[in-house]
Amino acid sequence: MNRSGVYKLQCSDCDATYLGRTCRSLASRSLEHIKRENTSTFSQHLKEKNHTLNIPDDLSLLHNIPQRDFLKLDLYEDLEIVKEKQKSPNCVNRHVSCNRDFNPLHRQLFS
Repeated sequence: MNRSGVYKLQCSDCDATYLGRTCRSLASRSLEHIKRENTSTFSQHLKEKNHTLNIPDDLSLLHNIPQRDFLKLDLYEDLEIVKEKQKSPNCVNRHVSCNRDFNPLHRQLFS
């Protein structure tokens, strides 16, 4: 849990999912979601629905990425959000904030 990278959260009470990235430890970032700080759409989901997140059971590290590799963090987060939104209507991420440099890659991977 002391690793940085791209992660997936699964609500303990429903099928809602959330994909995110952090340069800090995964433990620190997941605690922000649990404390229901309005730091993400997942935090809002937990607060509005009065749902819970059980760590570590509902947390998956999808990609372990070095802390300062921002370009790689952005790319992998965007790709995982696109994949999740294609397979699940329960993904609470609002949008993909894709760097314009990735647009050709996105088109090639997801067309």
